[in-house]
Amino acid sequence: MFASIAELEAVDLARVAQAEIDGRLEPVVVEDGRYRVGSGEWIAIPDWRGGDATAAVADLDGDGRPELVVVSGGAATVGWGLDAAGRAAGGWGPWTEVPGWPGRTAALTG
Repeated sequence: MFASIAELEAVDLARVAQAEIDGRLEPVVVEDGRYRVGSGEWIAIPDWRGGDATAAVADLDGDGRPELVVVSGGAATVGWGLDAAGRAAGGWGPWTEVPGWPGRTAALTG
């Protein structure tokens, strides 16, 4: 585990995203089948597929609450509507294969 975002190596940055939750900008870290928003508790990602992960946060459905997109093992899932504690209040979508995704995960953007 690392003490701060500044200590992360470049390869680790794909596991880190930023989310605005209740007006606060918080880091979101995905690691070993779980995630954490800010300094909150670690929360399990259902049906974890193993391997390296990539994280991204966006308001995918336009409801004003961020969603957490996680890609691991060539498949993606979405945690819908992160609440103030960082939990996916709308539940998690099914893992969906990403066609053509390389064996090793890479950043979702760029």
